[in-house]
Amino acid sequence: MIGFDEAISGFKSWMEMEQRWGSVSFIDIPHARANRVTVTFSDSGGTIVKTISWGAWAGQAASVQMGVWLRLDKIPVVRPWGLPTTWSELNALIAEQGFDLGEILHFAGVQLRKRTHKNESATLLLGFPVEERVGDGPSRLHWMAIGSVPLQHRHSKMNGFRPIEANRRMLDRAVAQSHGRLDWMRTMNWTSDQLRRRGPSSEKLGSSRIALLGAGALGGAVAENLLRMGNRDLVILDGERLEVGNLTRHALGLEAVGRNKAVALADALNSSMIDGRTVGHATNFPPSDESVIATLRAADVVVDCTGADDVLRRMADFDWGTEKIFVSLAITWRAEGLLAYTASEVSFPYFDAVERMASMETPSPARSESTMEGIGCWHPIFPATAEDMRLWAAFGTRFIRKAIESPSRTLSYYRQHEDGQIELVATNV
Repeated sequence: MIGFDEAISGFKSWMEMEQRWGSVSFIDIPHARANRVTVTFSDSGGTIVKTISWGAWAGQAASVQMGVWLRLDKIPVVRPWGLPTTWSELNALIAEQGFDLGEILHFAGVQLRKRTHKNESATLLLGFPVEERVGDGPSRLHWMAIGSVPLQHRHSKMNGFRPIEANRRMLDRAVAQSHGRLDWMRTMNWTSDQLRRRGPSSEKLGSSRIALLGAGALGGAVAENLLRMGNRDLVILDGERLEVGNLTRHALGLEAVGRNKAVALADALNSSMIDGRTVGHATNFPPSDESVIATLRAADVVVDCTGADDVLRRMADFDWGTEKIFVSLAITWRAEGLLAYTASEVSFPYFDAVERMASMETPSPARSESTMEGIGCWHPIFPATAEDMRLWAAFGTRFIRKAIESPSRTLSYYRQHEDGQIELVATNV
């Protein structure tokens, strides 16, 4: 599988580009099997014409493969509806659109032999405009791929020919006229809106810069939801390490035990979506590092999942610089309910938030349920299950999305009954 990134916003630049073919580079997705993505497109002179910025995982890619791209006017089809199956069929089809396939394969072979890998094969990408829906005008570029292009390597055996560059170029050109079979590969557009066609979210959520305070069980699940729903600019703050006892409810696993929660969570999220760019900071709020402070001030949305009153006080004292959409999510005793508060202000309205939360009739822990190890929801002893955390994370994420789409000063109290039904008990606006 070859993944590419072609958004509607980039279509015009492709159509206005005079250069219609050149070289393309690929990288393999770390730990994935037989999946790679396009990284850079260059013209025939070597000038980069497009660079794809994938998620944070891309920095782990060790090797780069090469290929050649052609931008066609339309999909190459053998009448009435089939794809070409041989190089000579493809050559005839793209010649109708003004391309000399022999020249292009000659170019690809020269580029391939400049590399040091002996057994590397080249890939041919064929791009053409496509409609978003049948009947619409073209709005994206789609790429098809042919793998294992039979080009000459630096150490290829040349029966009947001297092993010199001129002969290698001649044989590369001859591929275009051959009856060799085309090795069609699977390709897919992995741009953000296409990845999430099964679960589309709001454009505002996807473009918002979100700061998440607290990477515990609730914060971890909320962060995962935000990423999978389209947010690609998330920063997480938490100064605690993951303990084994946290694993009963946390999204992370044993490989993260002993690591900082925020950093480990960011790594896990970046490996879960190809466009993830989550950053974790091993610090509680408020941070002392000026760069982290600057990151918080640049955020559009601040989400508190710590469940700690002192964090709310510090949010009120912190100099945010500009107006933010604040969201605070807190789970009640035994995970019976969720308190969700939001306000769009220059500073966090602490007294308003606390007064509204206190006005709700939430359950209090009974003395018999208390233990000497503590009853805070941040502790493994807190009586709540993994399904409780996933449930309230889902409601909390939906609340965040609505707060971003329609900012206001609001407190909502969601409560779960014994039969599993969820009731919106009250909303203070």
